[in-house]
Amino acid sequence: AFQRISTQPSASNENPNDYLLALLASKEVESHADLRFALRVALSRYHEKAGDPQAAIENLTAALELRPQDFVTLFNLARYYDWQGNPAEAQRILRKILAAPAGLSRAMIKLTHRRMEELEARQRNHADNA
Repeated sequence: AFQRISTQPSASNENPNDYLLALLASKEVESHADLRFALRVALSRYHEKAGDPQAAIENLTAALELRPQDFVTLFNLARYYDWQGNPAEAQRILRKILAAPAGLSRAMIKLTHRRMEELEARQRNHADNA
């Protein structure tokens, strides 16, 4: 099925965003949830590097429709919301991770707690300085 999917952008389609979107829209990818998930995550990284947190958020949200409990995707989504200036939404997502810890390593749980503490401390400092 994947033999017909080009592995390189064509000369007429050198923009990585356009290329990844074209792959995502292809009939060959349509029935492969894991590949669609990976393409959405790749698109989010592209938009992160391009400085577009909203597009990164949209792609991670779409990826989470395929794997709603994926730790790395949820953690990155929280990061992107914080980057966008929405620490409350970042904290909501981190609480969601901690609410369903089955399958998470101790390191993942510690990392999530640490990130929550950082967001809370920053909010306290902001409130103290206001």
